[in-house]
Amino acid sequence: MKTVMEQECRPIAGFIPEPHQFIQVRKWNSCEELIVSPQTTPDNSHPTRIQTSQRIHLALEELQCFEVIKEQFLAWGITFVNAIALQPSNPAFGIQPNQTVLMGAPRSGWLEVHFQYPVRKVEAIVTSSRRTTLSAYDDKGQEVQQAEMVKALDRRSLPMVLPSDQLCVQGPNIHKVTFYTFDSQLILDQFKVEF
Repeated sequence: MKTVMEQECRPIAGFIPEPHQFIQVRKWNSCEELIVSPQTTPDNSHPTRIQTSQRIHLALEELQCFEVIKEQFLAWGITFVNAIALQPSNPAFGIQPNQTVLMGAPRSGWLEVHFQYPVRKVEAIVTSSRRTTLSAYDDKGQEVQQAEMVKALDRRSLPMVLPSDQLCVQGPNIHKVTFYTFDSQLILDQFKVEF
């Protein structure tokens, strides 16, 4: 039997496009978090019904290496611009072997995410050699909040590992977020959204 908390956080039964879409459940901010798998072909015949306070975690590990990421999470109204899936081999990124992340490419240092349904919170772990900014925008294109990476590259550390930081933006009507770093690469992991 499901707990009340589980029932409040899941999409309404009967509106989930694929039964295998949810692999496992993790905790996030004391509420259930759904792990959402990518879809190779979006199924618009059974739209996902989003509930308030629904929290999802994108299953980046299921993406193919070097896959261009655009509409793989469209069932949840999420689309990416300038993103590829990557398993970095450079140890400077501090990523476990075979761990899949998102990288801003082909244009380096920039990645954008659009939300068809307004979201209240976006969170990700960002790795970059330079300060990275996460900006959130409403449906009119006005910036509602910004977060900056505060960790700096320690050039004295050997071997040199690029700094990682958890960036988070919150607001009542977020329709787009942009990750940006000047003259550097950036990668994202642990991408989470709260509706």
